[in-house]
Amino acid sequence: MRGETASVVGMTPIRQACVLVGGKGTRLGDLTRTTPKPLMQISDNRVFLDFVIEQLARQGFDDIVLLAGYLGDTVRARYAGNAPGTARIRVIIENEPLGTAGAIAAARDSIAPQFLMLNGDSFFDIDLRALCAAGKDRDALIALHRVADASRYGSIMLDGERVVRFVEKRPNAGAASINGGIYVLRASVFERIRTLPCSLEADVFPALAAERRLYGRECEGYFIDIGLPESLEQARRELIALAHRPAVVAR
Repeated sequence: MRGETASVVGMTPIRQACVLVGGKGTRLGDLTRTTPKPLMQISDNRVFLDFVIEQLARQGFDDIVLLAGYLGDTVRARYAGNAPGTARIRVIIENEPLGTAGAIAAARDSIAPQFLMLNGDSFFDIDLRALCAAGKDRDALIALHRVADASRYGSIMLDGERVVRFVEKRPNAGAASINGGIYVLRASVFERIRTLPCSLEADVFPALAAERRLYGRECEGYFIDIGLPESLEQARRELIALAHRPAVVAR
């Protein structure tokens, strides 16, 4: 049965995207005291998460699930039932902090057998359809971004296409591939979760890597996260230029 399920998953185009929007954003200080980090203002009438959602809709993802936690009612008020084009948006709010993997596990009844997952506080301007095609026969695939200095992020080591090692943040790390915050995942990987909270990055991914079931794909494209005040200001300077582009036809 599991083999049949994997075959069906591989033949079905991925239409669902789950976005993690539940973190507190403590490194932004008072800015996130009354506003979730993904809802940080970028321009007069647009917040950061708007850009992520528009990227998904224009590339043909029509089932968008926002996994909220901290100040989740604010996310629901802005987005529930309000999506661009033919897409629909659902907001699922966790009752207590469950971690990045726990949020998916708690919403399992709403999760497709294979789906795209994104961090709601980063934006990676890549071909999401090509990433999904690359991950169609795999349990988990991470989009990687190459940076000149990985000191702030930590890095990921590959053996061919397989992820074999996660390197912790360290000073003067030099050029490396980092986690771009976008994943193609099978829902079955969350069956291994036994305790909550559970972290996708610290718990699930290392276990998959140890089993040689975790893959990485380097992607070229504009990347930014808003984890620090200076990177939030950078996003305010740069993101508007990416806003007006033609839609991508889903395959």
